[in-house]
Amino acid sequence: MTLRTPMNMFLVNLSTADFITAFFGSPFPFLASIYGYWPFGETMCIIYAFGMSVGGITSITTMMVLAFERYLMIARPFRAADLRLQHSLGIVSLIWFYSLTITLPPLFGWASYGPEGPYISCSVSWERDDLTTKSYICFLFVLGLVLPLFTIIFSYAGIVSTIKSYRVKNAAPVAES
Repeated sequence: MTLRTPMNMFLVNLSTADFITAFFGSPFPFLASIYGYWPFGETMCIIYAFGMSVGGITSITTMMVLAFERYLMIARPFRAADLRLQHSLGIVSLIWFYSLTITLPPLFGWASYGPEGPYISCSVSWERDDLTTKSYICFLFVLGLVLPLFTIIFSYAGIVSTIKSYRVKNAAPVAES
């Protein structure tokens, strides 16, 4: 039995994204809360915020792909592509490209990363009240949350619907007494 399967590549990708999020997301805010402020400087604040963003977007995008792949295999088995290892590695590359496309703009001037809340963590500078920041936040909201969430809901609703219709078609007739 091999562990190098397309599904396992997605799971390894999800684990990697979650590891990045845990690595960045736990120790730095913990230490900052002990100090009562972000003691690591502006550069580390930007790196932290970017790492958290990439990890989070990669994670939800991977879950979206997993849900949609399961939908295709269950609800549309004759239309589902025969997913090979090379395909899954290509999809994983596309997931990272998608995540970077969504999270890199603040590094190039479309919004920014900076301290947030009580200044013990960093993320997109949500508090800035300008059109550039607001447009990026809308972009991030739609592509980083709404699209993946809608796809996941669609996929699982399709799976549930398929299972229900299969049960109805294959239900044994009830014998009359």
